[in-house]
Amino acid sequence: MDNTVAIIEDDPHFSKTLKEYMQDRYPEWGIFCFDSEPEKLIYDAYFLDIELQNENKGFALAEKIYMNDKAIPVIFVSSHEELICEGYKFHAMRFIRKNRVAEEIDEAIEALADLFIKQSDEVIVYDMLKVKKRINYKDIQCYYSEGNYVCVLDKNNKVFRRRSTFRQFHKDHEKFKFVLTSNGCMVNPYYIDHINRRDFCLYLKGGQKLDVSQRNMLNLLRRYAAI
Repeated sequence: MDNTVAIIEDDPHFSKTLKEYMQDRYPEWGIFCFDSEPEKLIYDAYFLDIELQNENKGFALAEKIYMNDKAIPVIFVSSHEELICEGYKFHAMRFIRKNRVAEEIDEAIEALADLFIKQSDEVIVYDMLKVKKRINYKDIQCYYSEGNYVCVLDKNNKVFRRRSTFRQFHKDHEKFKFVLTSNGCMVNPYYIDHINRRDFCLYLKGGQKLDVSQRNMLNLLRRYAAI
């Protein structure tokens, strides 16, 4: 089991719908359903019904969750659009309207998945058969832009892809401290075999050659020397 998500919703049909949506896309998540406040608030994310037990108990429960950890993502669900503004006062990550769940659930789940990725040391990518894989950042030699995708080269010289802009992918994984070689390419300095300053290029331990722009050469040399 990977990340855990609590659905706190007193409508069993809607609770089941949310759970099925998430299980279909991320079966590795542990998803737990409750019709009232759980005994322990120990989950990585929460879907909260605002009108829990016909009252606005969802807001009170959100306050309790944030008292334990302000970084915990909370996604409110409600039948009443007038509660949206009030919901965001509680720093909700998303707000799902029950009458538009089919339109809004996908974006909320993907945003939650991206947040989980940022909090971990793994990158979610897809192989050529579109099978989802998880790669630890320590096993990535480099990643680079290719059309509407970012390609990830792992330590075994296998290429995976993720549909994303290069800028967004870099922003989501900035904590991994890869180094820019040229526009649209980041390298893990631990996989650099050697750098050719004269020809403005480098060679990875797997044998691949990457061009290095003149502007990025100095920073690359500094990072490589610091290993």
